[in-house]
Amino acid sequence: MIPAAMACRICGSSAELFYRDQREFYLCSQCSFIFTRKGVQVDQEKTHYETQHSNEYDWLKLGRICLDIAGIFKDQSRIYRILDYGSGAGNLTNSLRLHGYHVDSYEPMYDTSPPANNGLGYDVIVLHEVMEHIEDIPCAMKTIYDVANDEAVVLVFTLLTDELLLHADDFISGFGSWWYKDDMTHVSFFSSLAFKHVCQNTKDYNFQLLAVTMRGVFLRVCKPLCRYCTESGN
Repeated sequence: MIPAAMACRICGSSAELFYRDQREFYLCSQCSFIFTRKGVQVDQEKTHYETQHSNEYDWLKLGRICLDIAGIFKDQSRIYRILDYGSGAGNLTNSLRLHGYHVDSYEPMYDTSPPANNGLGYDVIVLHEVMEHIEDIPCAMKTIYDVANDEAVVLVFTLLTDELLLHADDFISGFGSWWYKDDMTHVSFFSSLAFKHVCQNTKDYNFQLLAVTMRGVFLRVCKPLCRYCTESGN
């Protein structure tokens, strides 16, 4: 039996079943996070994830864009180590390396454990078309927080649902025709409000929401005594 409601994977509030096609989609009443189950087997997901963006991007240009965005929020002379989280086939990793940076890659589907901090954390962490594939969002954010340096910048590229949510009267119809939800490996769909709730989980981690675009969000890692969080009262 398909449940009519489930606990939100981000804030724990009630999320109601609001749309069905090949899968069931739940919408949180508190943070507007939408989630569903994967529609493919693990081996199919690996193949899909490795190949879906291989020819879609100018990877060298995308690497430069990531560095330019990070530079808005962090002095580029203080960017020493970068983590490509959810690196897939490694195209973005290679691009960032060509720009002269030390870059490590982490692909949860292959790597048995996340990268260890070892006192050398990351100054920039990039998740390019990754968050929509992740079911356990708090676990992923905790991993990111643990391997990041204080005041590290986290670039999260994923399509947001804000534009759909603005049209409440036509939301279900709009969601039904939204191509992003048709990818059977996509299980998590974020609004900007959902990311605000992600940042509020101060029990396990602390992030500051820096900026929101329709292509994703940019965060700052705030560890104890972070000057930005201290100044803002967070």
